[in-house]
Amino acid sequence: MSELEARYLALLRLLLAAGGKSLDLSAVMDSVCLAVGVDGCALVRAPYESEPDAVAGHAEARQLLKDQAQPLWQTLVRDHELECAFMQMKVQGEPYSLFAYPLRTGEQVTGCVLGLVRGRRNLAAEEDFLLALVTAIGAATGGQPAPDSAALREAVEQARRSAILETAIAVNHEVNNPLTAVLGNTQLLLLQAEHLDEKTKKRLRDIEKSALRIKEITQRLLKNRSIPTTEYPGGLRMLDLSGAADEEET
Repeated sequence: MSELEARYLALLRLLLAAGGKSLDLSAVMDSVCLAVGVDGCALVRAPYESEPDAVAGHAEARQLLKDQAQPLWQTLVRDHELECAFMQMKVQGEPYSLFAYPLRTGEQVTGCVLGLVRGRRNLAAEEDFLLALVTAIGAATGGQPAPDSAALREAVEQARRSAILETAIAVNHEVNNPLTAVLGNTQLLLLQAEHLDEKTKKRLRDIEKSALRIKEITQRLLKNRSIPTTEYPGGLRMLDLSGAADEEET
């Protein structure tokens, strides 16, 4: 589990403890499903015996969650060290992935949140789901109307943009000093290129080109523009930084 996911889950647990019982959680979670493209989701709280506290999504997804919540819950309770439980299944020949993240009080598992997604496991979708769920419950427990799916999509996008900016600032801070040294020394050597053979000069030009490319990428990140994402093996999403340099703003 990433640090970001852990933060969301800790906040979710606090929100549920503070005011979750007074909410129409199923309605809130329906908006979450629509916002992030999750087929269904459910909330289980201990002691869990038969039915989830809240369940959302389309009818088939709700039934699958009710059928499969118990084994995932038991897995999490048996092994308190698990950061999540995951199940891959086929329904009428179509693959589904079911994930469950525990809600803990101290070392004790006191509940879990489950999600169901059509297809193979997608960690990016799980993170979006957790963020949207916390956003929705946070608004509802704060006395505000539960956000609709469009507002939740925007919240997820805003959080992603903020995360990109935080990463860009850190990258620029940690990378710029050594990068400046690499680039400066390379360019200094190129100024004395008449004393170097052609193979060495080509290698130095390659180093300079690569260093300038790194500088360009870090600057583009810092501008916090809308950068497209691409699918990465394992159900992860990564920023697509392979495009041409940014056009100057007019």
